[in-house]
Amino acid sequence: MRHADALSLAEAKVTSDADRPLSGQGRQFLHRILPQLKKGITSLDLCWVSPYLRARQTAEMVLSEIPCRHPLETFDGLSPESPLKLIFEELSKRQTSEILMLVGHEPYMGLLLGYLLSGRAGFSMPFAKAGVACVEGLFLPPQGHPPRLRWFWNPPL
Repeated sequence: MRHADALSLAEAKVTSDADRPLSGQGRQFLHRILPQLKKGITSLDLCWVSPYLRARQTAEMVLSEIPCRHPLETFDGLSPESPLKLIFEELSKRQTSEILMLVGHEPYMGLLLGYLLSGRAGFSMPFAKAGVACVEGLFLPPQGHPPRLRWFWNPPL
């Protein structure tokens, strides 16, 4: 999942991109789409989130409506400047039956999804703000079969 709409640095009166919060519009939009998201995701085992404030706020709103077996976990490998290999290393340690939500940023999330589905670096499936993809199976290329995209929802603003 990509975070919802956030304030600019100037609007938020902050100097670090990591400190930008969700905008009122982003919060309202996320609140409006959560009922539809709950139809596709009824529960989670884990939720990993970027250390950036807007991603954490998005994840917290989602988890206020969708139960998660474990507490929200910050994962530095989901920050925009992180190499994809960090998330792949962590995903390779997981059980394939776990239902995991990742909340991050573009272009990172689009590149991650593109690589998971194609096995090719540089292939992207861009996410709109608050966009969500449901991927089944964590058999990372080149071992076994690639994951399967169950659905991809890029909500209109």
